[in-house]
This record gives sequence, C-alpha cells and structure tokens, in this order.
Amino acid sequence: MVSQDVWVAFVGLALSGYLYRRSQTTKYPSLQLEAILLYPIKSLPPIRVEQATLAERGLKGDRTFMLVSPKTKSNKDGIVSEEWYGHYISERPKTQNALLIPTLSSDHSILSITSPSGAKYSTPMVPEFTPESRRITITMHSSSAETIDMGDEASRFFTQACGTGEETRLVYMVPKERREVLGTMGGSIDQGLAFQDCASYMVASSASLEAVRIQLDGEPLSIIPFRPTFLLSPKRGHHLAPWVEDCIDGRTFPSSSAVSIRLTSNCVRCVSLNIDYDKGNFKTGPNLPFKVLTKTRLVDPGQPYSPVFGRYGFSQNVGATISVGDAVSVTKLNKSRTVFDWPL
Repeated sequence: MVSQDVWVAFVGLALSGYLYRRSQTTKYPSLQLEAILLYPIKSLPPIRVEQATLAERGLKGDRTFMLVSPKTKSNKDGIVSEEWYGHYISERPKTQNALLIPTLSSDHSILSITSPSGAKYSTPMVPEFTPESRRITITMHSSSAETIDMGDEASRFFTQACGTGEETRLVYMVPKERREVLGTMGGSIDQGLAFQDCASYMVASSASLEAVRIQLDGEPLSIIPFRPTFLLSPKRGHHLAPWVEDCIDGRTFPSSSAVSIRLTSNCVRCVSLNIDYDKGNFKTGPNLPFKVLTKTRLVDPGQPYSPVFGRYGFSQNVGATISVGDAVSVTKLNKSRTVFDWPL
C-alpha cells in the first residue's frame, strides 16, 4: 500500500471513530439536573428545591396534600350522598389556585401558603392526627385512597383564598396510604402514588421546552405550567436535541448515590399548559403552548389526541437524595415508543 493509501485509510478510520463517538453522545446524551420542583399541594405552584429525598410514592413531601370540595348526588331511590372531588388547576375557576404561593421553612418541616391578599396558612409537612380525625376518600383518575381532613381552620383559609364560592377543604394522605398505579406503566417497581397524576416522577428537558418556545415565536415560556419533577439540561459544552427523552427508558444520577429512575410512559398533556401563573387564568391568543403541541406532538398511540411533553417514571431507591447539578446518565433506550395505557 502506498503512503497516500495509508493516509486515506488512517483518515477514514479516524473519521469513523469520530462519527461513532458522536452518535453515542447523541444516543446517550450527557445531562445534568437543572431543577427539582416539589409540589406539596396538588395543583398549586411548585417550590424549587436544591436537594430532595426519594420516598416510596415519589419525592418526600411531594403532592401529599390536596384541595377538595363536596358534591351531593342522588341515586334512583332519591337517597342523597356526599362525594368529594379534587381541585385541578385546569378547571375554571380553579386556575386562581396558581396565585396561592407555597413556601417551606429552612428545615422543610413547615409548609406555608400565602394568598394574593397576603393571608397565610401554615401546617407541618407531616401533620399529627387522632383516631377521631375525619377521613375522606378521594378518587383521582379512577384510583382512590383515604385521606385525612386538615380541619376547619384550613378550610376557612382555602375557601376564601380559592374564591370559587364553594366549600374547600385541605386533605392529607398519610405515608402508608397510596393510590394504585393503573395500566402497565408501574411495572415491577410500582410503589403506589400520593396525589401525583399517574407516576411518581415526571421528567422534562430544557431542549424540549426551548423547542416549544421557538414555536411560540420566542415568547417567554416558563417550565412551571409543564409541572415536571425534574428538569434536565445538557452538560456544559454538550448538545441536547429536543424530544430525545421520548425513547429513554433508564436514567441514573451517579453523583448522588446512584439513583436510578426508570421512565416507563409518556406524559400526555391538557389545556393546563395555557395557564398564566402570574395572573391565575388562562392565556388567550392564537399561539398557545397546548395548541402548538397538538400540531407536532401527537406521538402516543395510546392517547392519539393528547400531545406529549415529558416522561413518567418510577424509582426503587427509597431514601436516596438527589441535588441540582447532579450528573445524569442515560442507561437504556427503547427501540420503539411506549404506549400510554392508564384508563383515563
């Protein structure tokens, strides 16, 4: 082989090696944990925390409280019964719940909620109860659990603060209680849920958020309406393509005690993406996040009319901690898209 042929062969091998490494980097992107969002009360704004502990149902303290209101029903015999239903921020006029701001004490033991008027209500994150405390059964997405009523003081505060004109009560789900995960997304690591919708965790990426922002003609767009547990971004000097998370199965947080989170299902979205968290109502106009996503993100055959943003996941690493800035490794990719099969 002449020297020119040797040089061409060498360059070809070097280029092949570079392309392989680049494909592996794209296939298994180098990520970091940009934000952790904790939602003590279901359908209220989140609290950004620097560190969190994994518990059996999700992050410790995540969605253990919920606001509920009563509804009376009559059966065919005319017997009247009372049922309780949860507040969902996507339902008018409960979009105003976006204006109820939660904060945590420095040791994360006390939760405080401040209303737009400046009124405040506080409660321990793990309240104490007696056998006489009122029990209320709550059903979310066909999955039920028993909760404990937080009492009249809480009810007076939230009835006034929510401003819906209906009685509003705060309920708490004790750690031993849990809702069943329906469908197959829980797999072998299903440990039940508190007031999370369908899974212990929801993971989103900054690249996908930016892709939506670009479709909104560059308008400011916060991650808050998308309500993830974890927001991931590329490591410094690395690139992350939008929607890469669609086919990711496993992720680990190696710098924080080797936490492993298995992503088992897409997160299908609703009009709550259009809520303005600064005003407590729905945004208006022709170019809104939910509408934009319905044009490009109808990618889950299990929910063909609901756009996808983010992935649902579960973990068995109970007691482990994770921190903002942790390195995140992708450990497994699915060969095809998963199918959302929770019976909504």
